[in-house]
Amino acid sequence: MRKFWTALKIIVSVAILLFLFRKVDFAQGVRNLEEIRPAFLLFSIALIVAGQVVRAWRLAVMIFGEEGRAKFWSVLRIQMISFLPGVISPAKIGEVTKIFMLQSELDVPTERGLVCFASERVLDLLLLGPLAAMGIYVFYGAGLEVRLEAGWKGLLLAAAGVSVAAILLGILFIRSRGISISTLRRAVSPRNMVKAAGFTMVYWSIVFLEVWCFCKASGFDANAAHMTLVVPPSLLSSMLPITFSGFGAREFIMTFLLQRPPVGAGYEQALMVSLMYDIVGLGVPALMGALFWVTRKTNGASKT
Repeated sequence: MRKFWTALKIIVSVAILLFLFRKVDFAQGVRNLEEIRPAFLLFSIALIVAGQVVRAWRLAVMIFGEEGRAKFWSVLRIQMISFLPGVISPAKIGEVTKIFMLQSELDVPTERGLVCFASERVLDLLLLGPLAAMGIYVFYGAGLEVRLEAGWKGLLLAAAGVSVAAILLGILFIRSRGISISTLRRAVSPRNMVKAAGFTMVYWSIVFLEVWCFCKASGFDANAAHMTLVVPPSLLSSMLPITFSGFGAREFIMTFLLQRPPVGAGYEQALMVSLMYDIVGLGVPALMGALFWVTRKTNGASKT
């Protein structure tokens, strides 16, 4: 049955991507490719690498606290090696890979590794959830010319409601992994959780700038602040269990939102940005993981 649902998700993902490409003006697309700004593309790659470093710091702090500095490079290597299976596997093999490597290489108990992984997802949801609600409200409800009296009240109410929902979903997510609240408190201290929350904000700020660079590279001058409203709904759509690891849904939502005023990208430009997120935004971390894996194998072979 699992194979059937996986095959169905792949079909849905392919169907959405084909639908997106069907609407492309290929002549305009070729012109956009010829006008790509390499400087912004290179800057986006630097941001992607920086983002992965911040994510590794977050995980190291959650697991090891003050000792995280000494364990940082090992945590970064484990994070990057587990990245690729986490992207391409609907069964979340990346999660299992990360927890197993933390246990086998750094003696992190399986329960502690699982708690820290779940806590990462909850922190991400607590940040992206309210931003996604604000993005949907702004783009579909009031535009970006929100007035203070009624508009901001509705906006803040939507964000607060989603924040509460994110907390509840986070608790359900943790419980679905067999983790109790008492286990969470034992595994991650409140102090380390606060530090991890700070790293979470830095990491997602980098991601928003990364997508802004994709926009600039694609030839349209987006406002960086708008990315905080476009990116969260796009990425959270990949959590819907209807596509293969989010492919298709993420590109559809991002392409659609980037065309909304006042962002106002052309269709081909918006689609290019969503594809850049897949090819560059996911490809660079996957390449980093492959390099860490090859280096690990080489070092292992040289010691034998």
